[in-house]
Amino acid sequence: MVATSLIIAGVGVGVLVLLVVVALAYYCGKARGRGTERDPLLAPERGKVIAYEDPSIRKQQITEETLMAARFWLRGAKYALDINLLDIGKRSNIKQFFLVRSLEGSPDRVMCMTCKSPVWPMTLNTDIMRATIVSLVRSLDDHPFLTAPNNIDYMVEKETLVAVRPFYAKGSLKDFIHKAKPRQPYREKYASVFPLNEKLIGRFGRHILEGIKYMQYQGYPYYHLHTGNVFIEENICYLSEYEDSMVGVPPTLAPFMRHFIDKVEPIVVAFGCVVFEMALGYELENPEALQLGIPAPCQGPVRKVLEAIFQPWYAAPPSIDDLLKMEIFSEVKVKMPSYQRNNYTSKERDVLDNTAKNMIALIKGQTPIMSPPKKRRLKKNPGASSSSTYSESSMSSFSSISSSSLSSTPVSSPPPAPRPPPPPPSAPAKAPPPPPPAPASVKPPPPPPGGKPPPPPPGGKAPPPPPPPSGGPKAAPPPARGAL
Repeated sequence: MVATSLIIAGVGVGVLVLLVVVALAYYCGKARGRGTERDPLLAPERGKVIAYEDPSIRKQQITEETLMAARFWLRGAKYALDINLLDIGKRSNIKQFFLVRSLEGSPDRVMCMTCKSPVWPMTLNTDIMRATIVSLVRSLDDHPFLTAPNNIDYMVEKETLVAVRPFYAKGSLKDFIHKAKPRQPYREKYASVFPLNEKLIGRFGRHILEGIKYMQYQGYPYYHLHTGNVFIEENICYLSEYEDSMVGVPPTLAPFMRHFIDKVEPIVVAFGCVVFEMALGYELENPEALQLGIPAPCQGPVRKVLEAIFQPWYAAPPSIDDLLKMEIFSEVKVKMPSYQRNNYTSKERDVLDNTAKNMIALIKGQTPIMSPPKKRRLKKNPGASSSSTYSESSMSSFSSISSSSLSSTPVSSPPPAPRPPPPPPSAPAKAPPPPPPAPASVKPPPPPPGGKPPPPPPGGKAPPPPPPPSGGPKAAPPPARGAL
């Protein structure tokens, strides 16, 4: 009896253990399925079977293609490939990062490879356009709050823009906010939240505004501002990735810019999103989140900045210059060097104009269109004669001077013949004297119809009247004497 009960108890324990193992296996499989991101490959259903594409396969293809392109470009450069940083960015299908080692002993660099947008209408596969892009990006090297690339190039066969910049150990402003290491994958390093204080917000905001103001002053279109594109080094901000506009990369904050584009400048909206993230420690989720008001933790000058940008109820939306005049940014002391406007060529200005227009079209969700080059006005050559170009005032003065000089100068011309006085209305018309007898061979012409012949000029003989046209009406007979 005891042995039977022990056997039954052992079987029960075994069944229980088996159920626990099955439950654990089921739970682990379900959790693994949640963590895997799957995208539909074809139709959502094919009978009762759903077809999916494993994202790891596509990611492996992107990695291999990018590695081949990176090695191909590095063959002619002074760098060697060190570490693949493919996962540190948010859009790994557009931008890929590599840590490269300099062959000359300089510090490590970060190489960014940006693919040209498939809807971008600008043709970049010519040597002229390639040189123009490099020249435009190089023209912004001298500003203290912009991180200029050490090398910039466009790979025509891969349609990829390559930029090599210094590696910042503290990473981006987003890494600074979340206390994250820059080499960690993007989806893992932003779990913790550490908002910045008002002093740091004012300091970093002043640096960012000065960089934006400089690019606006030079006429360079910049719409790719977010905390991941601002690097930190010794509490100084450096704007980067401003070359993305040349290859048509859509801005990360395009949905927010599109929502406020009828009221606020797109770059001002992007700056407001950066201030929001610095003040609260997390990104703004969607544009509608601000309709209920600014979150309560934002107080004081920071709240005034966000209200001026996202809720301009009582005044016009601020510009970059207006934001620089606000107290939180104006009280930050920065030493700015004097700079002049860049002398761009007509080709470079056409590229800048088309880039700005097409970026606005991308923000609005429209298809960008390439515009023909503008007919720009040629500058007046100071050594050329003044007769080549005239203004309206100079033409009017020229005409007035000419008319006055002509009126004051005597002109030798024959005086006009005096007009005959009109006959009085009440006096009877007298018959004209008979003409002298003409030679026998020439018949006298008949008088002109309807009146007296014109009087002869003073001191001369009367010219013979013109002959009547052939087949024309005959001359009327002269009125009788005494007729009115």
